[in-house]
Amino acid sequence: MKKIIFILFTFLVVAIIAYHAFPEKVAGLMLDLAAGNSGLTKKQIQIDDHTIVYFEGGNGPSILLLHGYAADKSSWLLLAYYLNKKYHLLIPDIPGYGESSQLTYASYNLNSQMERLHKFVQAVNIRPFHIAGSSMGGFFAGTYAARYPDEIISLG
Repeated sequence: MKKIIFILFTFLVVAIIAYHAFPEKVAGLMLDLAAGNSGLTKKQIQIDDHTIVYFEGGNGPSILLLHGYAADKSSWLLLAYYLNKKYHLLIPDIPGYGESSQLTYASYNLNSQMERLHKFVQAVNIRPFHIAGSSMGGFFAGTYAARYPDEIISLG
C-alpha cells in the first residue's frame, strides 16, 4: 500500500513540476487527449491566405460548431464527446482565433468571416448541415443561416 501511495505522490509531483515548467506543452497534450477521447482528429485546410485548423470526427448528419469570442475550437470538446456518436462534427478555429491564421493585413469583420466560413464549408463539402454557435459563434451561425438558408438543416 505504501508503494502505491509513493508512486501516486511521485506522479503528482512530477505532473505539477512539468506543468509549471512547460505549461503550454502540458495544456496542448491535455487538449489532444480530450480531442482523442471525443473521437476527433485535428486537421487544417488552406482557405485563400488563411490556414483554418479544425477538429473533425463522428458519423451521421454534419454539425458545424462555432466558438465564442476569445475562445477556440477546444471549447466544444466536452459536448463533442456526446455528439460524435450520432453526428459528423466540424469544429473550426474561426480565422483570427486559436490555431487558425490571424493576418495583420486581413479584415475580420462580419462579411469577411462569412466569406471565409462559406469557403470552408464548400471545401469540406458538408452541405446540408446543422450549425450552432456560442456567443460570437452564435452570431456567426445565425448570420450564416440567414445568408445561406439552403445549406442549413437547423440553427442552434
